Amino acid sequence: MNRRKKHAQLSEFWRRFRKNKAAVLGLILLVLIIGMAVFADLIVPYSKCIEQVGADRLQGPSLKHFFGTDELGRDLFARIVHGSRYSLLIGLATSLMALVVGAILGASAGYFGGVVDNVISRIMDVFMCVPPILLSLAVVAALGTNLRN
Repeated sequence: MNRRKKHAQLSEFWRRFRKNKAAVLGLILLVLIIGMAVFADLIVPYSKCIEQVGADRLQGPSLKHFFGTDELGRDLFARIVHGSRYSLLIGLATSLMALVVGAILGASAGYFGGVVDNVISRIMDVFMCVPPILLSLAVVAALGTNLRN
């Protein structure tokens, strides 16, 4: 009985999900981006990312270079495909960190209440007042520019 109920809920979810065109488009794009990151080496070799060809500097899009080339003659499509791995890694890592920190702070505020809740709320209010791009720039200025920061 319980298994049947789960199956019915899953099929109902999928039916409603398919009706929402934006959600389906978002799912397709997400699958394409993840596939591009996973199979980056099969799509285009990494050597194309770092190979500098002076004769191909600042070329426009063509069949040889789908997105053109940069000022050093490197293929922009190859750089974007291989860069998608880092973008997904950073997005996943920041989401997980936000989940862990938010859960700990929320659970602490809810469990202890009173002064602890008030202090956590005021600290979060301070962070929420600062625009995210300004906070990001401050972190980069303080810690330096690298993938970990």
